[in-house]
Amino acid sequence: MYNIEHTKNTLLGGSARVRGVSGGERKRVSIAEMMISRGSICCWDNTTRGLDSSTALDFAKSLRIITDIYKMPTLVSLYQASESIYSLFDKVLVIDHGRQIYFGPAKEARSYFERLGFAPKPRQTTPDYLTGCTDPWERDFVEGWDPAEIPQTPEALETAYKSSETFAQMKADKDAYKMQVQLDSTAREQFRKAVLEDKHRFTGKKSVYSIPFHQQTAALFKRQFQLKKQDWFTLATSWCTTMIIAILVGTLFFNLPETSAGAFTRGQSQFFSIS
Repeated sequence: MYNIEHTKNTLLGGSARVRGVSGGERKRVSIAEMMISRGSICCWDNTTRGLDSSTALDFAKSLRIITDIYKMPTLVSLYQASESIYSLFDKVLVIDHGRQIYFGPAKEARSYFERLGFAPKPRQTTPDYLTGCTDPWERDFVEGWDPAEIPQTPEALETAYKSSETFAQMKADKDAYKMQVQLDSTAREQFRKAVLEDKHRFTGKKSVYSIPFHQQTAALFKRQFQLKKQDWFTLATSWCTTMIIAILVGTLFFNLPETSAGAFTRGQSQFFSIS
């Protein structure tokens, strides 16, 4: 999906000695790793950074497919998203200085701000237009409107949104969903049953993990060993250096007088070992 078939047998790298895959390919590997984690809710923070426009669009399409097939909520924050990527989302959230000034259908966001009095900009993409409405130096108002009547501060924009039909519709949708969940508990019970069946027999029923502690430790040990195995030269050098220093420090204790005359040498040896 992310055009990294040629890196199937390539190390990820991460150091000057082990180059491995490139930065963009490493980014795509992290994305693929996240997608196979079987999460109930996935949050993506600026995931398209470092990707070209074509790969970023493929990434957004894959999120759309996963969301539709598995009915999984997907929360995404993107910077400078294209119009093609924006059209794949159901809802959009616009925040201005920590205040929610819009949350609703993505297709209606642009018209909402235009109805408030912000000037339409047909040549500007919708994501740039929405973020521009929160910037005092970038936004423009419709000619003929009184700027004093148009909400401009984050507080005024939040108040305007809470009194809008979009906010009422979103609140009604949330209440209807909560009512549906309370009336139909089949999906919730199936989810709980699936979680219990997926747990290991040595894992407690109240534990949030599906495998016990010793299997987690073994998996992390295996992963760390595989990472170290990528650079055998550095690993062998560090081991040899450690053993040589240990031998040198150990020889300092040979034939030391057991009187106070050897106290200074013993102190220096211990200091060298600690440092």
